[in-house]
Amino acid sequence: MSYNIPNVLSLLRLLLAFLLPILVVWWVPKNSTTLHLGVAFLFMLIGLTDFFDGYIARRWHQESLIGKLLDPLADKCLVIATMIALVAVNRISYVWALLFIGREFFVMGLREISLAHGVMLSVAWPGKVKTALQMLYLCVVLVSGSQPVNSFMLVLERGLLSLAVFYTVYSAVVYYNLCYPLLYL
Repeated sequence: MSYNIPNVLSLLRLLLAFLLPILVVWWVPKNSTTLHLGVAFLFMLIGLTDFFDGYIARRWHQESLIGKLLDPLADKCLVIATMIALVAVNRISYVWALLFIGREFFVMGLREISLAHGVMLSVAWPGKVKTALQMLYLCVVLVSGSQPVNSFMLVLERGLLSLAVFYTVYSAVVYYNLCYPLLYL
């Protein structure tokens, strides 16, 4: 494996994706604004490594096959692990978590089908928007802690959830349409 900065950032995000849920389960149920802000800030920092690893890889021409595989895996682990932890502390509905996680498995299946036909399915812009919206939504939920702090946070949370749900479904349809010709070969 190539240990360049983008790959190290992806590996770091992957490792921290398994530490963060422990903090979420410990800190979110406590009614401490400081703890809520702390875990949200940590989540945001970990999430920002997604932007920087891609930016650095393209800017410094350090794109690699392992990076193309590791980056989305790290994103999925971060989002899925955080969602599961938030479901565990009754902060988000399992319905939304199942939808978000189900979409990831659906797209992974489409990627496998496309690879079996010698086609690497690149990340489409709706998938990037979906990831950004899910991360923003989770960050707002983490800031709110055990319950939304005020009506503004509740509206923001629900608005981001609505957008994340839309782009989750929309991006799944986009990937399906990209793979559709390969499904019947």
